[in-house]
Amino acid sequence: MRHFLHIYILALKRKNNRCFYVHKRSQLEMLLSDRGTWQLVKDVHVKEEEQAVEEVHVRKIKERVKCMINEMKIEYLRGTSLLII
Repeated sequence: MRHFLHIYILALKRKNNRCFYVHKRSQLEMLLSDRGTWQLVKDVHVKEEEQAVEEVHVRKIKERVKCMINEMKIEYLRGTSLLII
């Protein structure tokens, strides 16, 4: 769950057409397997093989994360200086 929120924060920082970049296959697998969040994934493809970066298009991410935050009472993501609002 923390992993998913971290990926979401990276998405907010990029603000690139509701896309974000996953730098490791394990991050993508975590996103896909986390409590049904696979439903949020519209399309996945490798942008450039050399960079091993994957672009993931998502829908309704904000609503899902807000729900997860409310469920788990998470206000601060440990290990970063970012406050989740």
